[in-house]
Amino acid sequence: MANAADSQPDISLGISNWLPYELAVRGAAVDLRQFEDFKEVGQNYSPGAFLPLVVDDGVYALPETQDFYVQYYRIDILESLDIPVPSTWDDVIDILPELQRFGMNYYTPIAGAQGFKPFQTTAPYIYQHGGDLYDPDGFGTQIDSEESLKGIQLMTDLNTIYSMPLQVPNFYNHFRYTTLPIGIAEFGTYVQLTAAAPEISGWWDIAPHPGVEQEDGTVERFATGSGQSMMMFEGSGKKQEAWELMKWWGATETQTEFAATLQTLYGPEYMWNTANVESFKQLPWPEEHKEVILEQWDYLLEVPKTPYSYMVEREISNVWNSVVFDGEITRSSVDDSIVNINRELRRKLEEFGYIEDGEKVKSYRIPTIELIEGWLEE
Repeated sequence: MANAADSQPDISLGISNWLPYELAVRGAAVDLRQFEDFKEVGQNYSPGAFLPLVVDDGVYALPETQDFYVQYYRIDILESLDIPVPSTWDDVIDILPELQRFGMNYYTPIAGAQGFKPFQTTAPYIYQHGGDLYDPDGFGTQIDSEESLKGIQLMTDLNTIYSMPLQVPNFYNHFRYTTLPIGIAEFGTYVQLTAAAPEISGWWDIAPHPGVEQEDGTVERFATGSGQSMMMFEGSGKKQEAWELMKWWGATETQTEFAATLQTLYGPEYMWNTANVESFKQLPWPEEHKEVILEQWDYLLEVPKTPYSYMVEREISNVWNSVVFDGEITRSSVDDSIVNINRELRRKLEEFGYIEDGEKVKSYRIPTIELIEGWLEE
């Protein structure tokens, strides 16, 4: 609203990572690649964190904080049942009978969502199977490809065949009370367990996100890591000064000092999940936990934004609901969703000038990790 009234600030800090795209695609944000030292600054961050901040050939924000999805597990429970910490989804499925025999289960973030399942809960299954959400040119979706369908099928099978919980109001409490002694969760759960679960201190640990084993034996653990970002408004009359401020705030020294000061003044529960990778390595967290988080960040793959991405997100959620609750066939449900996505795709790309009278008039580039890495290395 401030931008619409031409009373916008020079920069904005601590905003959700989807907002810079919405402003940039409407011409209200500054492309940070125009600054000569962008490459140097960008190397402080995980390439995958930039994906939702890109429009065509421009980067319109810097990551400020970064989330992580890792496995949390109760050491005492798994040891008493002689259950190994799973590395792949096949391993997860293998341990379910033993867990369920004792009235326990495995938690996935889908169970923590309500009726709507956001990308954070659904996209990892698709990415880990080699699938994608969009065509490379942005004028279509690939959720009906064989790779994507395998991921969506696993996502639904975990509930329909393997009886993972459908809804979990609070994983933190279930983890404490052992009904869900293992599961996938984010940074917020880490803070809760560290600060508000002293009764199980030393009896829990974390491990990388389960993934899909490849033919060469490696495991693809792709997961999202949405956090907050910082951006500059096109209406600013002090762009160079604003850039200097953004560089200072995101710098390794500043972020490390800020994180340490927070915990010194307010206590260990005031943890700061900085997006600056070098700064994160210096945080006063357990070294073994930082190693796991950094390993998972190697697989950070955030979902790129498009003018119609909300419809792709909604339809994948609808597929899960229709398969799990209504018993529909996965491929049939995806085919129905493709119709809805394509209809909204054409409408939004026409709104932003990529389509006129049903014909493509301008290309739309879907950013990739390789593209971002190339920008940061050139």
